[in-house]
Amino acid sequence: LVGVFTSSLAKTVSYKTAYLLGKFGHPIKDFWNQIKRWSWAFSFVSTAIWLLAIPLIANFFNETDLIPFLLFTPFWTFSFVGSVNQGFISGNLKFGALSVIAFLEAASKLLLAILLVELGFADLVYAAIPASLAVSFIIAWIVSSRTKAETAQEEERPQLNFPRGFFATSFLTKLSSIAF
Repeated sequence: LVGVFTSSLAKTVSYKTAYLLGKFGHPIKDFWNQIKRWSWAFSFVSTAIWLLAIPLIANFFNETDLIPFLLFTPFWTFSFVGSVNQGFISGNLKFGALSVIAFLEAASKLLLAILLVELGFADLVYAAIPASLAVSFIIAWIVSSRTKAETAQEEERPQLNFPRGFFATSFLTKLSSIAF
């Protein structure tokens, strides 16, 4: 279900970023900065809820070791903020960078899983998931940060609002595809 939310968020950021690029002829980083701040706050709240819920989740799964749940904790930050970064990259039509990010995420996940198994840590192989998300997060952050953009002028500011309707439609479409 987290994927439904993050996928919808990435599509919404991509849509709005592409709209601003087309309307003004240059990337507008102000929208990315605004949504990025919101996603950081949301990821911190999600992480806190996750940390508080770990004992309950461990009890539900009859797991005495909390390490698997703690290792999965960075997933919340990397997925929420990472989806904003990748949406910004997509909306600015940097598809080559997106392909490199997708490849490196998958390759790092595979290589880390192999490395953990070969080193005798097969019971920690799931740590490759948040680690690979960290790799894609860092690369997307670098690409987004280095995107040459202009600051929005005063007349452009009203158009920086988050498109809630588009997000809701994207979210419900994704959710309904899972339900059916």
